[in-house]
Amino acid sequence: MSGYANVKSKKIIRFLKSLANKNQDLCFSGGGRHPYKLTCIHNGESIPIPASHNEINKHLVKNIMECLIKWEICTKEYFDNNI
Repeated sequence: MSGYANVKSKKIIRFLKSLANKNQDLCFSGGGRHPYKLTCIHNGESIPIPASHNEINKHLVKNIMECLIKWEICTKEYFDNNI
């Protein structure tokens, strides 16, 4: 998949919650201006997940994917198959 399309927020929230439940390096919580925040335990970096809209923009989906790969949580293929 060369690019990403807009994704329903419910789908990506379910995926990130299941990923956080399987992996102890992730913390999925609410906070800040956005309803959800995905945080890496080891390096303290976080990324906001804007779930108040019906769809999440394709650029934000790509940023989420890049953060998960950088944090070594999942691979690009695993992310693509689940999203």
